[in-house]
Amino acid sequence: MKHKRAVCLSILLSLLSGLLFSCSEKPAETTESPINSAPGDRTEITVSYMDDGSRYLPMIAEAFNEKSEKYYAVLREYSSENKTGDDPDSYAKLLSDYDADLLGGKLGDVLILTNDIDYLKYAEKGAFADLYSFEGDGFSFDSLFDCVRAPYELDGKLFVLIPGFQLNTLTCKTANAPAGEWTLSGFVGLLNTSDREIIQGLTRDHFFSSYILRGLDEFIDYESKACDFASGGFEEVLKYLYSLPDEIYSSSGNKETGPYINDSFLFNAASFYSFSCFMKEKVLFGLDNPISIIGYPADGEGVSELIPSLYAAVSESSEQKEGAWEFLKFMLENEFEMSIERGMRNLPSCRSSFLKWAEAAKSTHYFFMPGSVEFLEVPAEFLDEATIAEQKRRGAAELFMDEEMTRQLEEFIGGIKGVTKTPPEIKAIVEEEVGYFYDGRNSASQTSANIQNRVSLYLAERQ
Repeated sequence: MKHKRAVCLSILLSLLSGLLFSCSEKPAETTESPINSAPGDRTEITVSYMDDGSRYLPMIAEAFNEKSEKYYAVLREYSSENKTGDDPDSYAKLLSDYDADLLGGKLGDVLILTNDIDYLKYAEKGAFADLYSFEGDGFSFDSLFDCVRAPYELDGKLFVLIPGFQLNTLTCKTANAPAGEWTLSGFVGLLNTSDREIIQGLTRDHFFSSYILRGLDEFIDYESKACDFASGGFEEVLKYLYSLPDEIYSSSGNKETGPYINDSFLFNAASFYSFSCFMKEKVLFGLDNPISIIGYPADGEGVSELIPSLYAAVSESSEQKEGAWEFLKFMLENEFEMSIERGMRNLPSCRSSFLKWAEAAKSTHYFFMPGSVEFLEVPAEFLDEATIAEQKRRGAAELFMDEEMTRQLEEFIGGIKGVTKTPPEIKAIVEEEVGYFYDGRNSASQTSANIQNRVSLYLAERQ
């Protein structure tokens, strides 16, 4: 009997030992990221993009997959799938293949284009769905700032959206805004006749890149596919360009507010990508003075340069257009365009996102040094009475995104009238011909004529 008990006990211990051993050998369970996990019974949509070195698209897709009950986004990074080397020929072939695949409807449902790609050529060839056809279901395109819609419309249709943007433009005190038409040739006339500096630091390269290249739309009629570089106005602009120095020294630093407050400088070339940029501009011209965007002189009303974070479109050949549109809406309405960890790098295109971020930014205070646009940014967790007292002792101006500042900035963005839409190919033509003008090979008149001929040919080929 004792022997049987011993045998049974031995068998039981052996079984327990085997069970414990098998458990110890079993690998630990891993939780897959929602971007890689199985979609379950959700409908799959493909998001095609080219990696720009950021984590923006993967973060968007992961968040979308966590929240969407109906759709599941799968990322497809085009260059890693198709690039065969690092030499220029390989990259040129990659772009050529991308061009063919996009036009052939082979890239999936959501198409994400980097901001240096000419989206218009794809829109003109019918590669994108009209986004206005998706209006409704809780979304109105009126929730977007006008400046991110109007420039991208084609024949009353909208083919791309941009989640966020940066803005380059000219600003001034509202009281000093130019009356009448605001054109590049008129601006040159003002610069030639004024006894003031008007704007700081005009060198040849600065004037060419900041004013001529951004003001070319004044000489182009995109609807009629015509241009007017040879009638004399552009020639006068080139002559003024040639008169400028290569370098310039100004006794007023570009961070000093005095020359702008006392109207020694009327205009400022400004960039906007965060709330603090707007505060800096207000401080520059004096907090008591309303400021306005006047834009770079062109087209009569002035134009601003809008730099999209990216272009997002729905493929016309997609069989999951509704799902693709849900992904685009998610991009517009979430907070990834501005990350607390990375800092604010773009202004949001959607008003609801703008207001959400303005509310979140209320807790951050900005202390501007007297007579300067240099500032100290203090998040809420570091803001105490001692810090505030020290900054007041220094005479610093304390600003933050209260309701009035939010209202002013929203109105300021809403005041962007025109956005330059000059294709990169036309800019390249002008750069090349002006280079020949710089080195004396061609006169201003011949340069204008050459640009007229080449741009006319380019526009004709786009018909």
